[in-house]
Amino acid sequence: MKNSILWFCRLFTGALFIFSGLVKANDPVGFGIKLEEYYDVFAERWSWTSFLFKADWLIESVNLQAAFLTSLEVALGILLILGIWKNLTTWLLLLLILFFTWLTGYSAITGSVTDCGCFGDFIPLTPLQSFYKDLVLLVLILIIFILRKNIKPIVSPIGGIAIAAIVTGFAVYVNAHVLKHDVFLDWRPYAVGDSIVENMQLPPNPKKDVVELNYVYTNKKTGETVELAFLNTELEDKAKLAELTKYSADKENWNLDTSFTKVKVKGDRAKISDFAVSDEQGDFITDQILSNPDYTLMVVSASFEHTSKLGWEKINAMQKAAEKEGVFTYALVGEGRDEIEKFRHNNQTAFPFYTGDYKVCLTIARTNPNVVLLKEGVVIDKWAWRDLPSFEAIKKEHFADRKPTELIPISNEMFGIGVPVAEKIAASTEPYNEFFLQDSTGNDVTAMVINDTANICMVILNELTADKLTADKWKAILPVMKGIDSTGNKLFVVSSGSFNILKLMKKASGLEFDLYTSDKDVLYKIMEQNTGVIYIKQGKVVAKFPDDKLPADFSFLNK
Repeated sequence: MKNSILWFCRLFTGALFIFSGLVKANDPVGFGIKLEEYYDVFAERWSWTSFLFKADWLIESVNLQAAFLTSLEVALGILLILGIWKNLTTWLLLLLILFFTWLTGYSAITGSVTDCGCFGDFIPLTPLQSFYKDLVLLVLILIIFILRKNIKPIVSPIGGIAIAAIVTGFAVYVNAHVLKHDVFLDWRPYAVGDSIVENMQLPPNPKKDVVELNYVYTNKKTGETVELAFLNTELEDKAKLAELTKYSADKENWNLDTSFTKVKVKGDRAKISDFAVSDEQGDFITDQILSNPDYTLMVVSASFEHTSKLGWEKINAMQKAAEKEGVFTYALVGEGRDEIEKFRHNNQTAFPFYTGDYKVCLTIARTNPNVVLLKEGVVIDKWAWRDLPSFEAIKKEHFADRKPTELIPISNEMFGIGVPVAEKIAASTEPYNEFFLQDSTGNDVTAMVINDTANICMVILNELTADKLTADKWKAILPVMKGIDSTGNKLFVVSSGSFNILKLMKKASGLEFDLYTSDKDVLYKIMEQNTGVIYIKQGKVVAKFPDDKLPADFSFLNK
């Protein structure tokens, strides 16, 4: 009986350590991030330890520490199962589980770290779940430690050492490979095939947090202290509210000393909550990035301090080839503008650099730099810089039939390519709340004309004066309008001019289309030139042409 219990404890504990080690070995950078979080907590909680937990050498070596710890986990697991080096193995197991139990218990009580990282991104555990898991392991390891003299090897010493070396060596190989080439198995929300847009959304009918609201009142005259606590789910409880109001309303006698909240039960969360991209001016262009209907290449670098110059040379070559085909390349980096400009100058990068959160960049790409192929916010493919193929190889594999086009960079302008304008208009998102379409009777028909089901061309003829809408500009845009009409597609004209002039122009054109007016300044925000054409498909801008770049054909209507 005793041997059976011991064998079960050895097998279960050893297998769990091997599994836990290999899962984390698949992503040592992720585990390193978690170690750094713990170091920050230690340095903040016990300030006298800052000299150690804030030391540069410790922070800069977290990935190597992670690789060592995960390999050690695997080694101890296989040694325990094989039954060799039993004293060393059981002592190390006991010391490790005592430390981990204290650590997860501390996290569970304080809430200082929200995910222990025990099984990486594969099985996220709350601190409390991790603590319970470690308590079970502590019991099993205590049994093993007490009965360690009864541990019998299941193979010969030489065979055991050979097997342990192979298994541990495999863990070391996984760590080393991933640190250079990114993960084997990707459980992050930016994996190939994932939609970043979808991962930023909450599930249908999301559960809300259950939050404990705490208030501490002190009587100004007697010094009596009253502590109140109730849940946000109890806000409609009249008795609870009456109890709170009793003290909060009586400001003459009671003073609010402190108030704080504590999440008791977590509600649903989006898989991605912190992905945001800002351009050179600091304006957010996240929507434009994620809604671009064409293929784009996103170069990701969390920091320039630990990046590869050779990697950027390969990326520069790829970008030049992509630019010739009209495929837009940009960088998403966790650095400030000053550092970006210095880096761009030193590395001769001829494409835009946008800023994002450091940890988001590190979550997207564990190697630095890394390249992600996106289309409409979906991760089509991604490569560590060492594995980056040529642009020709990327095109052949993913979009061989795509024809070269003019390069259209991402911008923060209104009605930019890829922007879901119908959604923004419906939600009155700034600055789209300034845009309107008014018909000849004075009705606002914006939502009726531009919605998520309409495929329509918006022709802008902003100012109708002779110096703005010259005869040459009218002659240039009229054939485009006729061409759109000949394909059977709908179009409308919007202007800041008068309906009388617009009606005369419509009659002269011989075409049938709707006429609307809007604000002159807003139309100039949409189109810098006085005239132009925008194609909106199912509420999203898919093509945009100012008057100096009007389309020569109408293939854009097939996008």
